Amino acid sequence: MQILAFLGIGFFIYQAWQKKTATESLSAMYRGLKGWNLSGTVLSVILRVTVNNPSSQLLTLNSVGGTASFAGWQLGNFQTNSPIKIAPQGGTDIEIPVKLNLLTSGANLLTITTGLLKGQNRKFDFNSVLNVSGVNIPFNFSYELSLKDYLPF
Repeated sequence: MQILAFLGIGFFIYQAWQKKTATESLSAMYRGLKGWNLSGTVLSVILRVTVNNPSSQLLTLNSVGGTASFAGWQLGNFQTNSPIKIAPQGGTDIEIPVKLNLLTSGANLLTITTGLLKGQNRKFDFNSVLNVSGVNIPFNFSYELSLKDYLPF
């Protein structure tokens, strides 16, 4: 009986070590915006992110949560809890819906808009945490917005 308990504990420790090793090798890369929609003062965007899993284990992205900010001003939070399977030895594309409240600060919206109209780029920062198979992995990136990217001339 003690041998079975010892083997069970050993197997549990081995599985936990495998999961920790697999999640430590994960990487994520921001791929761009899939689309956006402005409704009143709320800008909804869909971020495209690829999660790379070089391990041989199938992992599960349980959730993604974080904040979006401009020049230190928080514009919104985002959270998704739909489990997504991360394929072994490859990359899995995910989409993260983000809602930004542009009236968080009237001065902030004015700064963003006037800068864009003057031809200046505006940098938005996204700080998030990916929960993969129970392990939290920080994922932070910036997106630089320019009107030149959206104008036909």
